[in-house]
Amino acid sequence: MENDDREKENRIPGWVALVVLAAIGAGGWFWYQGLGTYDIPLCVVNTFSDVPLEIRLDGKSIGTAPRMIGEDPKAALITVLKVGSHDVEARDLTGKVVAQESFTVSEGSHGFLWTPLLDPAFCFLFQVSDYGRSTGRAGTFPFEGSSQLRPFPEMVTQWFRDNPKAVTVRKGTKSDYERALRRANCP
Repeated sequence: MENDDREKENRIPGWVALVVLAAIGAGGWFWYQGLGTYDIPLCVVNTFSDVPLEIRLDGKSIGTAPRMIGEDPKAALITVLKVGSHDVEARDLTGKVVAQESFTVSEGSHGFLWTPLLDPAFCFLFQVSDYGRSTGRAGTFPFEGSSQLRPFPEMVTQWFRDNPKAVTVRKGTKSDYERALRRANCP
């Protein structure tokens, strides 16, 4: 009789087990819906047209891209992509399509830069800054390629501005780094 009482005390109530299973199921559903993955950015920069371009992603307007004269983060249109196939297009003030691309985003992608009307006088580059214990990755590197749509080789943490002079390195790590997407005149 005493053993039966101890066994009853050590049992987990059925409702607790159901709540735990429901929480695990909900967490898996949210992960599957893409809420558990990092953001995959699409950065649209108008380097050529003096007329602001309306940008549409998968048929829906996501905003307008004014011409980027200097390095101005406000002139870049940045949105988040989901894994899968996408269509992006730029329209002028009359609604005429002036550029369009179809592309696929895969898991592990770092994002994309789209310059609908590419001005060959402007180049893009990455500025990498190390903080804490140096890893030797610091420097400025050209963003290779001349196509209108280019995948990022790494995640971007700063948009069209200098990396911070100092960053607090997270607990448990010895170093950290920032990666800025920059715009410059081509040589």
